[in-house]
Amino acid sequence: MDRALKYLGFSLIELIVVMVIFVLLLSISYSWYRSWLRKVQIEQDTRAIYSAINTARTKAFSEKIVCGLKWAGANFKTMELCCDSNFDDSILDESPIRVLNLRFPFGATTPSNFIYYSRNGLAKILGTIYSIENSEAFYDCVVVNKTRVRMGKWNASNSSCELR
Repeated sequence: MDRALKYLGFSLIELIVVMVIFVLLLSISYSWYRSWLRKVQIEQDTRAIYSAINTARTKAFSEKIVCGLKWAGANFKTMELCCDSNFDDSILDESPIRVLNLRFPFGATTPSNFIYYSRNGLAKILGTIYSIENSEAFYDCVVVNKTRVRMGKWNASNSSCELR
């Protein structure tokens, strides 16, 4: 009977080995999770920008007013969706309809810090809005053409958005 009780349970060494294996697996999975989460959040920010640009385009066309997005600085984490309420064909002096708070900084290739659509829904300022963060996100840039808005993958080596 003494022999049976002697071998019940785990030794301290066995518990330490299991804990070390558990900590190693946890650290590997945590770093993978953080990179996956970063990728997903950049894609969500890109989709939010895409949606806001399309909202501005739709409002400009349907309500026959100038609408667009504006931001401050070269690298920005906040964008404002604005529409012209005093009919001076400018969104710069307007208060925002919606504010986009982005998780990661974005940049733009536009000549100014705004993109807007005329009353007929055509873009007046063309360019690309892209994520500053180097990521494996499937979508991390938005291209604004005169009549279309498309998402793609930013290629930093030639400063262009490869449409997908």
